[in-house]
Amino acid sequence: MAFLAEFLALSAPSQAVVLLVIGTAAWIVTRVDTTPRQVQQQPKGVSLKQLQREAAKGKGHHHGADKHASSKLFITGLRGHTAEVTGLSWSPDGESLATACDDRTVRVFDLRDPTAKSIPCRKKELLRCGVQDVAFGDDAQHVAVLTKGMVNAAGLMMLNFAGTKEPAEEWNLEGIFNGKLPGLCLASASSSKGGYGVLAASSNKTDLRVFNTLGRQLGQMDTGGLNNYMATISRDGRWVAAGTFTSDVKLYEVQFDRTGQFTGVKMGMSLKGHKSKVFCIDFSPDLTKMVTASGDGLLKIWNIAVRFHMDEDPKVLLSTGLSLLPGKCYSRLAWGPENLIAAACGSMLHFLDCRTGEVVERIDEAHDAAITSLEWSTSKLRGPHGPAHVLATAGLDGRVRLWAAPQRLV
Repeated sequence: MAFLAEFLALSAPSQAVVLLVIGTAAWIVTRVDTTPRQVQQQPKGVSLKQLQREAAKGKGHHHGADKHASSKLFITGLRGHTAEVTGLSWSPDGESLATACDDRTVRVFDLRDPTAKSIPCRKKELLRCGVQDVAFGDDAQHVAVLTKGMVNAAGLMMLNFAGTKEPAEEWNLEGIFNGKLPGLCLASASSSKGGYGVLAASSNKTDLRVFNTLGRQLGQMDTGGLNNYMATISRDGRWVAAGTFTSDVKLYEVQFDRTGQFTGVKMGMSLKGHKSKVFCIDFSPDLTKMVTASGDGLLKIWNIAVRFHMDEDPKVLLSTGLSLLPGKCYSRLAWGPENLIAAACGSMLHFLDCRTGEVVERIDEAHDAAITSLEWSTSKLRGPHGPAHVLATAGLDGRVRLWAAPQRLV
């Protein structure tokens, strides 16, 4: 009230000045008071730069600790891939790993010590033709590449990683399948009765091709299965097999005479017993057996050490249900050491006992997306707990991971 009486006693110009001062002060107080409340009302979050950094970390660059690979079997992840990894292959000595990545690059990792902080890597960019799959040739320096080719017409080439210079292209074949089809997969054997390595390349239709590591085509087959899902070759270069839309698995024999001269690729035998398409197959390390997984929900172990030339059929040693949800099937199989078979379904990784088909170890989130390839090293490598057999896996998440084999099965 005293302030009001003093205000009314002032002249009109003085009253105007006082009102201007009071109004300015009120505006300042309002701004100072409301700004913090606006900041407090903003939701908590991260900046765009932070999101970009986190996204980059999830592009397959992890090496070491990995929140999605918490299994005690996890050894490490291999850096550098910036897109989906579509294939991988161990060298004949089991100490190098080649990978095929959708960033159009072939990489070769030196894995004599997978636990090292820095793993040496060499790479070759194939920007013109792209990369579908890889397989080592006769040694650890030569890598065969199934290329995507121009307009998806698959090709095949051989790269030489010897020396310190840019990996050299030794030979290149274009349009290797009839109708210039896309490629599906590539597999290799580093030796054969002919004294050289053998390559088996499959299209996503019914084409199957066999080459030697000098680029000469040895044979071409039509699997007659509407679609090929998987093709592989035995380590001795003798047998080439494909899993297809049909329920039978056909084995083709790469034949040589007594002097080692190549004589042809001919139909050898069939694995008959599944009731639906066969999605994946592999040979045992001792080359006497095969494992198959089918859409009929069964996993089968076969004895292929039979007198097929006398019409003796392969024998089923084990037929058991898949340890998966109904309607699901393994997409990749890799028969490893010590009675172990690695099997992939989506992002899930199983280790199976080949004698019973039972799952002895499982990793539900081995990758953030579907596993595209898996293969065992042929030799023991250094692991976190000593020398171990090592499984490599690749996925659509752009990651390549290494796993130690579970404890030996007795």
